[in-house]
Amino acid sequence: MTSCVWLPAKASDSAWPGPSPLGKWTRLAAYCLAAVVLGVASFQFTLDWRRIGDMQAVPLHIRAEMPEEGGWQADMLRVPSGRTVELTVHGVSGAHTFALAYTDVKSSRLLGRGDEETVSFVAPAPGRYVLHCTTWCSPNHWRMRTILEVYDPNDEEAPLSYPQLPVRYPIAVDSHGLEMPHLAALWPETKPDAATGADLSVRYTFDMSTEELLAELGWPNVTPAASYQALRRGEFMEGVPDEATDAEIWGLVAYLQQQASTPQQLKQGRALYQQNCVACHGEQGRGDGFAAPLSISDEPDFTDLRAAAGASPALYYAKIARGGMGTGMPNWGTILTEDELWALVDYLQTFAYVPTVEEK
Repeated sequence: MTSCVWLPAKASDSAWPGPSPLGKWTRLAAYCLAAVVLGVASFQFTLDWRRIGDMQAVPLHIRAEMPEEGGWQADMLRVPSGRTVELTVHGVSGAHTFALAYTDVKSSRLLGRGDEETVSFVAPAPGRYVLHCTTWCSPNHWRMRTILEVYDPNDEEAPLSYPQLPVRYPIAVDSHGLEMPHLAALWPETKPDAATGADLSVRYTFDMSTEELLAELGWPNVTPAASYQALRRGEFMEGVPDEATDAEIWGLVAYLQQQASTPQQLKQGRALYQQNCVACHGEQGRGDGFAAPLSISDEPDFTDLRAAAGASPALYYAKIARGGMGTGMPNWGTILTEDELWALVDYLQTFAYVPTVEEK
């Protein structure tokens, strides 16, 4: 009996060695497809995670101490634009209220030791925003300022600047000599009455509108004394009579100062003055506020008619916006808007004349 042994057939010389090429490319395509699916899923997960992160509020904590003890104390006050922020202020020493310049963010109550308040808001456009105390808390109250940096999340290294609005009027600041006395060569004997000026403007015809007259006089760069001289010469009115008294002409100057403002702006200026200036400058602008004795230098008297006659609106504006160098008065240009600065200027000028309008 013959046994049989089955041997594998010898591969033909033309047969493909190894696995079928079709199977190899199929597996490779499957691997690639799996990698693509995994990559897309990872990318989507990352986007979803970032969206979840963007939806979460950024917590910020600030400790409010007396300015002599460090003032505002915090770690990093830096947030991306467009994110919700939860700002918590903790009262440590003294009593403070706060506001964030160029936004509506502000405290709702006075914060004493152990108190705290959280305000939520959406971070504004990229920039440097001043967080400041809005209640006079000490002789160094002006030092109660710190900066919240809001950056562009798409360009975190972009330089940041303070928010600025286009200036309303061209002002030649250097020509006003901010550090020099501005006593006028002539000034009214008594406080001018805008009602007297209003009556004079009705009795005698202007060659132009009030707005045009103010522009011709050079407002806001012109002083009341210079305006008085131009009006006294009759440059802009048809025959201002020689018999018009000095009091009437000064009243006309006061009337024009008033016409450059509105009752609403005067009301806004008064509120800003009461909040930010009255502690040093006093209720009536005489420089006799309760904090005046603690000031580095004497406070100006806004009711001084000679000094007021030599001070242009632009001078007031520049002093407020820049601050008083060497006087301890802080700059308000990084805190107050253009409208607020001019409203404050308008109100300050009323200390040196009797307005006819009522604040509304």
